Amino acid sequence: MFFGDRQRFGIEIIPQSELTSSQIVGQFCLYVGGLQLGELKEEHCSLNQAIERIQETVNGIDSYWNAKFQGHSEEEIFAWLDAVLYSGEISDDVESLSKFDFLSNTGEQFNNIKSFIYRTPAGKVHILFTDKNDCLNAASCDLSDYLSVSAEFFDWLSKLARH
Repeated sequence: MFFGDRQRFGIEIIPQSELTSSQIVGQFCLYVGGLQLGELKEEHCSLNQAIERIQETVNGIDSYWNAKFQGHSEEEIFAWLDAVLYSGEISDDVESLSKFDFLSNTGEQFNNIKSFIYRTPAGKVHILFTDKNDCLNAASCDLSDYLSVSAEFFDWLSKLARH
């Protein structure tokens, strides 16, 4: 199933288990600004953690901005979050900043991929991620696209769960 638009924001899921079960298994990835986040070719992945993480971002998206991002490039924001949350090179409030860690380590389809998410006051959702070659990718979409596609996806999941 595909939801959204690959050039703006999209979610692709190929379930390989009954979606009425508590453990969803399958293939999964996101598309943001034409870039793919996640390895769709990875089969039989547990999808629960990634799906829960997307739901968390949808529910709290208004809090996904930090004043320390102001005036910095996407590369600088990625490097700063990486230094705080992963390498420990910068000491800061890890607890409050951990929400910006997006789909890192949430399933096999995101192995060796580090990703961060934030929302600008202007209403853009930015997703910064490294690929399997450790190259930084930066993409953004309108907040309205992120929320509407996510809502469509979660609506589909809840309808399947009721059957």
